[in-house]
Amino acid sequence: TSATISIEKNENIVKVYPNPVIDVVNIYDIPENSILSILDINGSPVIKEKVISDQVEINVSGLSRGLYIIKINNPENSITERFIKE
Repeated sequence: TSATISIEKNENIVKVYPNPVIDVVNIYDIPENSILSILDINGSPVIKEKVISDQVEINVSGLSRGLYIIKINNPENSITERFIKE
């Protein structure tokens, strides 16, 4: 008797570390050809950049304390995550 286990990578998950963040937020497992935006709680973009690798470090030390939304868009899908800036 044999069993086959199939593991598929979920393309809608990125890793955000640390959370809460003080100075630099690290974002991992970003899909290729993505545009990354950080939005404030009102939905206004405060940072926007084209991502050329599967991970980025973004300096957020200039942002006010509060909740922020990371939005990652590419031709295949859109991913949304949140982080707290302390």
